Amino acid sequence: MTQSLKFRRAEIVEAEQVSRTVILYSRKGEPLVQNSSDEKGKPLHICDRVCWRCGGAGGAEQWRHTGWTCYRCGGSGVDPVRERTKLYTAEQNAKLDAAAEKRAAKKAAARAEADRIEQERRDRERAEIISDNQGFIDRIDAELAHGEIEFLQSVRDRITDQAKEPTDTQVQKVNEIIERNEKERARLAGAQHVGEIKERRVFELTLIHTQTRLISEYPHIYSYWTLFTDENGCKIASKSKPSALGLRLEVPEGGTWDDRCYIKGSKVRVKATVVEHTTDKRGEPVTYINRPKAA
Repeated sequence: MTQSLKFRRAEIVEAEQVSRTVILYSRKGEPLVQNSSDEKGKPLHICDRVCWRCGGAGGAEQWRHTGWTCYRCGGSGVDPVRERTKLYTAEQNAKLDAAAEKRAAKKAAARAEADRIEQERRDRERAEIISDNQGFIDRIDAELAHGEIEFLQSVRDRITDQAKEPTDTQVQKVNEIIERNEKERARLAGAQHVGEIKERRVFELTLIHTQTRLISEYPHIYSYWTLFTDENGCKIASKSKPSALGLRLEVPEGGTWDDRCYIKGSKVRVKATVVEHTTDKRGEPVTYINRPKAA
C-alpha cells in the first residue's frame, strides 16, 4: 500500500510539472524545448548542427590527397560548434515583433521624408538649370522642329531630364550645327536655275564635291562629275575634267604628296555654257555647264 502511494504521488508531481511547463519558441516561431540557459539565465535550445565545411559527409573526394576526412568535424559530419537558439514565450515574441514593426515603420517614414526632401532639392536644381538655359533650349527646339537631330536631342535631354549643365564643347557643337543648318535653309530658299540654256557666261564657283571614275581599262577612259555653288548659293554641276574647270590637286592639311586631292571649298572663276536645268533627289535646282574656260 505504501509503495502504490509513492507511485501515485510521483505521477501527481509529474503531471503538475507538465501542467506548469511553458511552451517556448525561437524568433522564427518554431517550438523548441529548453535544454540550457545562457549566462543571464535565459532559456536556450542547444543542438548539434551539420558541419558547414563538408555538409555532413565527413569528408570529400577532392580532399583525398590529405586523407579525405574533413578537418573541421574530424569525419563525424557534425560541426564542433553547436547551434544555440534563444527561446521566447509567445507573448515575448509578439512584443518583439511589434517593436520590430514599429522600428521598421519609423525607418520607412524617415526614408520617405529623406526621399521627399531630396526630390524637392532635385526639382529645384532642375528648374534652376532649365531656367538658366531656357534660351538655349528654345533654340534647340526651333532647330528640332525642322527634323530630328540625335546630338541636339541628347544635349536637350541632358539639361531637361538629367538636370546637368551643357559642356562648353556641347554648346559650341550645337551652335555650329544650328548655324550650318540655318545657312543651308537660307541657301535652299534662294536656290534657282542659273542662266538660259546655251547661254555662255562667267561663273564664280566654290567646290562642294568632285568624283572621277574609270569606265574603260583600255583605252583608259574616265568620267567626271563636279558640283559647285555659285556666289548666290545655287548649285552648278559639270561633267568636264576638273583641271578644265580650274581645279588643281592640293595636299590636304596634315597630309602628304600621295594624299593630293581637290580640296572642298576651293574657288574658281570660269566662263562656261549652260547646257541643262535639272533637279537633284531633294528637288533642288541644279544647273549643268559645259566647255569651261578659266576666266
